[in-house]
Amino acid sequence: MFGYVKPFKGQLRVCEHETYKAAYCTLCKKMGKNYGHIARMTLSYDFTFLAVLMLSLADNDPEYAKKGCVYNPFKRCTYMTGHDDIFDFVSATSLIAVYGKIIDNINDTKGLKRLGYKIARLKFSRKYDKAVKLYPFVAKAIVNMVEYQIKVENNPDAGIDLAAEPTAKGMEEIFSLCSDNENEKRILAQLGYCIGKWIYLIDAVCDLDEDIKSGNFNPLKTSGKESAVMTMNVCSAQAGAALDLLDLKRFDGILKNIIYIGLTETAQSKMSGRKDTEK
Repeated sequence: MFGYVKPFKGQLRVCEHETYKAAYCTLCKKMGKNYGHIARMTLSYDFTFLAVLMLSLADNDPEYAKKGCVYNPFKRCTYMTGHDDIFDFVSATSLIAVYGKIIDNINDTKGLKRLGYKIARLKFSRKYDKAVKLYPFVAKAIVNMVEYQIKVENNPDAGIDLAAEPTAKGMEEIFSLCSDNENEKRILAQLGYCIGKWIYLIDAVCDLDEDIKSGNFNPLKTSGKESAVMTMNVCSAQAGAALDLLDLKRFDGILKNIIYIGLTETAQSKMSGRKDTEK
């Protein structure tokens, strides 16, 4: 479910790529500090996008500092400073979303794989409880999303629009929490809805072959992967339209790259089955 909303490196300027990496590394560091080393393993491009989006709307520019990398002691990474509130929010949201995905996977799988997800739930439960206490509204959105998804997947006639609705609505609510400005909240909600729907569909494309073998729910089983393409294109176009309505104070090049180029490139890569080389 995670890791699809990312920039296309080939079309980023060098300074934009370095800025994106700084946001990624800062989120990694914050997740480790707040929720332990295991939380770093759940770091995704999707929530790095959310962090960059929130930073683009903040009143003040982030500052930068170089420090050692926890994964490579011989490497020094650039980190952002001065926006702990944003990275605290995004790191908690990421952890809560991963926990929700674990619960969803427990409901979807059987045998040893299901046991593995149950073990993962135990490992993340205390960290999840900590994040929920800090951001209960985020947890409520994810819980509602998972419950709605279970209900939808019990409907044998659910098509791609209905199947994608829980993720779309969940992301809509989470993105709306990223600003106190009412106008921005409405635009962010629309952006989140489109991104959430796109994420669900690309995930369904990637999981289709495995879901056919396992018997798990996938709305593309009868219609095929191509049926998702038009809807995904509409989602990315509408996401771009929403992004254009925001008063971005910085990082617009990174965000537009992700929405206008990155989503399309990722979709084409997954549809064709070619190996993804962009990092």
